Amino acid sequence: MRITGGTLTGRNLRTANSPGLRPTKDMVRQSVFMMLAGALPETRVLDLFAGTGAAGLEAWSRGAEHVTWVENDRETHKILCANVADLAGAGPGVRVVREDVFRFLESPALAGPYHLIFADPPYEAATEGRWLEKTLRTLEARPILTEKGVLVFDGKTGAELPPLDGWQVLRDKTYGSTRVLFLRRNPAPEA
Repeated sequence: MRITGGTLTGRNLRTANSPGLRPTKDMVRQSVFMMLAGALPETRVLDLFAGTGAAGLEAWSRGAEHVTWVENDRETHKILCANVADLAGAGPGVRVVREDVFRFLESPALAGPYHLIFADPPYEAATEGRWLEKTLRTLEARPILTEKGVLVFDGKTGAELPPLDGWQVLRDKTYGSTRVLFLRRNPAPEA
């Protein structure tokens, strides 16, 4: 795995053999970031279920102002920390958190809102549709995503989508067994 664009192009990422860890392929990440091209400079990015940190590091490499990575698995978190330290360093725009994603999203330490949120939960057949539904409902409950912000959700091809009330699908792309949804909240009705 390597960074596919920006100032860190070609730099390698450490990977892990943790159960449930399924790093997004370089080709898929590159395609996703090509679609986001103009949206990255000076953005605040949140990388949920961060794994190796590839999505957040791609955003950092391409000009994101701030990136927060959230990963709960202890071993994967160690690899994430090493990747972030090697490629992004430390500083005010870099934050790595070891916590359950939904507990983090509900915490006062959130430090949002974010312009771009990546969510790449484990592929588990029994809970596939629920990951997206739970993520959407959590983002609706608090001002975590900016008004024109985008959620990029990485799921399994063929998984049934939950009701997307209040959200618009900007793009729905399939890459083999991976389905990537680009979602934005519907604008609030004018009073």
